Amino acid sequence: MSDLDHLAAWLTLDRVPGIGPIAGKRLIEHFGQPEQVLAADLFALRQVPELSLAQVEALRASPKPAALLPEIESLLRQGISLLVWDDPLYPERLRQIPDPPLVLYCRGALSEADRAAVAVVGCRNPDVYGQAMAVRLGAGLAKAGVTVVSGMARGIDSMAQQAALDAGGRTVAVLGTGVDVIYPPEHEALYHAIQERGAVLSQFPPGAHPDPGNFPVRNRIISGMSLGVAVVQAMSEKSGSLITAKLALEQNREVYAVPGSAMSHAGRITNGLIKRGARLVEEAEDIIGDVCPQLKLKPESISRELSSHEQRLFGLLPELGEGSVHLDTLAQKSLLSVAEVSQRLLALELAGLVKKLPGNYYVKIG
Repeated sequence: MSDLDHLAAWLTLDRVPGIGPIAGKRLIEHFGQPEQVLAADLFALRQVPELSLAQVEALRASPKPAALLPEIESLLRQGISLLVWDDPLYPERLRQIPDPPLVLYCRGALSEADRAAVAVVGCRNPDVYGQAMAVRLGAGLAKAGVTVVSGMARGIDSMAQQAALDAGGRTVAVLGTGVDVIYPPEHEALYHAIQERGAVLSQFPPGAHPDPGNFPVRNRIISGMSLGVAVVQAMSEKSGSLITAKLALEQNREVYAVPGSAMSHAGRITNGLIKRGARLVEEAEDIIGDVCPQLKLKPESISRELSSHEQRLFGLLPELGEGSVHLDTLAQKSLLSVAEVSQRLLALELAGLVKKLPGNYYVKIG
């Protein structure tokens, strides 16, 4: 049987009505391969624990896998690959959760380095502190060789992923759409950069639009393929980042939380996570201390080229001992917002090129 035939068998099983990830995993554990599941007779299927008669009938009525071969060939031509449950590159930790997707659509590529993955999630409208902490964690993890996993959403998610790329590291985006649907649309440049330096994944077929129900479903993939989940800021107990943290606990993953101000709503929510047992983190090293022993990682710097904005800011800074420049002055001279200047300076600080002095003054040191 060819590789394409095997992919077609997986995709056929994945699309059988009523056979979700839990029943699909149970069938594979019972029969071994999707080809055997699809070829099983009524008696054999009835021996599978907790499989209903309706599910058995749906399996028996499923189309032949060969019918999906043209679709798979079309996907491959579009640069969309299929990661199936028995693929060596399918994330091992994700395979172990109770309801792993049988098939993942992928643009870009996963690598062995992604075994060391940590999710960074948070709200879509963070304050300046939340933005700075997203960048601090994303860049710090990437510099240590840890892959940053998130959902490419507005706010904390995309800021952490952009910071990981800016630091020269890898990042994986798990979408609530098809892998060919860029959402939100303003993240088109980030989407393409992630493909080049990591992977874009989805369990939803190409063309799937951002249905609200898709996002809680995809969150189990974000937590499932990660060693732990870091929550930077959240705006409600029902937010996507809190759902991801809850899923992480159910999957026996670590949960980290950035402490916030007791005077802010977002701060009280993350502080509440810490009170309930989440590990308090102030910098990436707090997480890396957990991750490195598990994977025998040795943090090391990753060389990279500065972006145009970083070059501009770096050029505005005096050498150490020759004065300093205030954050507000840098914003005025660079024509960037204070928030963006703060994020870029933090990335430069983590790269060992800039030093922050008391009172929001900066100098260059590299």
